[in-house]
Amino acid sequence: MALCLEGRHANPGRAACSQDNFAFFERAVAFLRTASDDELAACVGTYARFLRTAANSDGSVPCFAAELCWRVHLLSPFIYAKYCEKNFGK
Repeated sequence: MALCLEGRHANPGRAACSQDNFAFFERAVAFLRTASDDELAACVGTYARFLRTAANSDGSVPCFAAELCWRVHLLSPFIYAKYCEKNFGK
């Protein structure tokens, strides 16, 4: 299963953002229902690589795997903030 979304563009409109979020979560739920431990570990690895390179990025949208892990990471804001402070000084 290819996890990266190529050519995805951010749209600032509320309706479009809601549709994007709904579509993302539909895809996430479908993936998580069938994902193996190895696939989930690969997602975490992709997220870790994304975090290491994001500071020097051109602002490109992360692939599905990185976005999925990022959204899960944000469910624990204190842990996410500590991680960012420790690793990025912010």
